Amino acid sequence: MTAASFASSGVSDEGLQLRLCRPADGIQQALAELRDSGGRLDEDPSLVVSFNERQRLVNKALFDHLDQEYMAGEA
Repeated sequence: MTAASFASSGVSDEGLQLRLCRPADGIQQALAELRDSGGRLDEDPSLVVSFNERQRLVNKALFDHLDQEYMAGEA
């Protein structure tokens, strides 16, 4: 969603911090942080999504289920 389409959507952004950027912008920010910090990138929510969100995005629960299902067949 572009900033213009969000503005015309009628949705209120009160109290909402909306930051639209290209994926490459986030990568560049993360690389700059790694450079400036000597190779350490903490879980800064403005640069990196949380661990739980990463697990959700890759559907970790499904992989855990499949792991258990196929592991049971190996026993």
